[in-house]
Amino acid sequence: LDQGCVVLARPLLDEPQLQTRHPSRFYCFGRSINRNVAWTWAAVLAQGLADSIWAGTVLVKFLNELLGNNAYVGYIEAASGAANLIVAL
Repeated sequence: LDQGCVVLARPLLDEPQLQTRHPSRFYCFGRSINRNVAWTWAAVLAQGLADSIWAGTVLVKFLNELLGNNAYVGYIEAASGAANLIVAL
């Protein structure tokens, strides 16, 4: 039985179509996924996580330390949100 995302080393004897496995494929939960797709998903996940940490926590703390006033940090965050809204539309 497949449990999680693994590359199977031995073929399943009950299902002859699974006996020949292509080496550039990744098998996740019994489904065949192209290895490039799996790497792209991992890269997008890492980039999204890094962007979330930077834009959410680190930037606010950096601006607070740099400017020393929460009001200025609020203005900058409001301008950033407005710019994101305009670009999204």
